[in-house]
Amino acid sequence: MKLTNRAIEALTGPAPGLTAKAREVSDSEVTGLKIVCSAGSAQRKFFYFHYTIHGKRQKAKIGEFPAIGIQEARQQALEWRAAVDRGIDPKEQRDRVRQMPMFGQFAKDEYLPYAKEHKASWDMDDSKLRLHLLPKFGERRLRDITSRDVQMYVAQIEASHSPGTANR
Repeated sequence: MKLTNRAIEALTGPAPGLTAKAREVSDSEVTGLKIVCSAGSAQRKFFYFHYTIHGKRQKAKIGEFPAIGIQEARQQALEWRAAVDRGIDPKEQRDRVRQMPMFGQFAKDEYLPYAKEHKASWDMDDSKLRLHLLPKFGERRLRDITSRDVQMYVAQIEASHSPGTANR
């Protein structure tokens, strides 16, 4: 079926009395894109992308309708289809990103223990982390911190502190 936002809004789950827990409808425009409508009074609807990689059938959740519309779901499914065609498992890639530590967690678990063991000035590193870096970057994943973010932050520190402080 050609899925549209209007068609998805009208979509209902399995009829009462059936043993099916959900109704699944495939999109005719993007191979592997499906919408699943749950049974019961809630009638929640989720987009999924179904694919086969390395001989195994997989599915990955894209998101819930209407927070994600059909166009956004199609775009995500096409991106994941391209990844599968290159031999990359989208679910595995997404899980790897989710497992990447936050900057604050990395600093406390990895960097500071290393600095204590290998640097005489580790206490200065601890101070800079607590006073400057953790409030700014502590809740961000390491992969999400760009060199531009760091450059902007150094410029901000230069405006309010000495150049030596900004350099450190």
